[in-house]
Amino acid sequence: MVISSPIARRVKAASCVAPTPTILARNAQWDELFNRLKSEGYPKNIIPCRYYGTEAGCWDGACPFLRDQEAASSTREAILKARRKTFDYKHKPTPQQCAARIRLLLNREAGPNASSEVREALMRKIREEVKGDRAYCANPECMEPWKGNQLKSPLQNCSHCKFTMYCSNECQRKDWKRHKGEPCAPIEELIENDDFWNPIGTRKGTEFFKTNWGDA
Repeated sequence: MVISSPIARRVKAASCVAPTPTILARNAQWDELFNRLKSEGYPKNIIPCRYYGTEAGCWDGACPFLRDQEAASSTREAILKARRKTFDYKHKPTPQQCAARIRLLLNREAGPNASSEVREALMRKIREEVKGDRAYCANPECMEPWKGNQLKSPLQNCSHCKFTMYCSNECQRKDWKRHKGEPCAPIEELIENDDFWNPIGTRKGTEFFKTNWGDA
């Protein structure tokens, strides 16, 4: 099917890319465009089905929206490629890990009675210290670092998922209940499962701030 109208081309372009903060910020524009389509009587089959390219797919046999296999496959592959890239954090901690490491060091060094001035000075010092860190022991009570100047990692990968790292068997044992619930699974399984990912393309649980995405 050839999509020739300007509005139809805008709909197709907006539907065939992975979600990003910029795209999500345009929800109001999308709503306005969609309302215009409905008011002007455009046929539904020029609008790509929002479920067709997902892992579960579209279950509606009578779905009136466009099912573009080529576009859906291309979009899906782009999303999976972006997800794979997020696992490069073996050499760059996630935002949540960075925040946890800074908080851990600050509490250790400042103590409970430190003044706000002392804590602020320590915070600046710690932020500089952790800049080159490559990874941390996943046990939140430990977080032993792999420093940027260490050619060989002092951490070892989890034998099952192959990417979560620990400094010792003891830390892995202590963290098992939490890590199992992430879940502990091979990277490709996590990449393929949409339930583990937020609308902006980040894996749930790795954000700097804990965010409630509702049913996302």
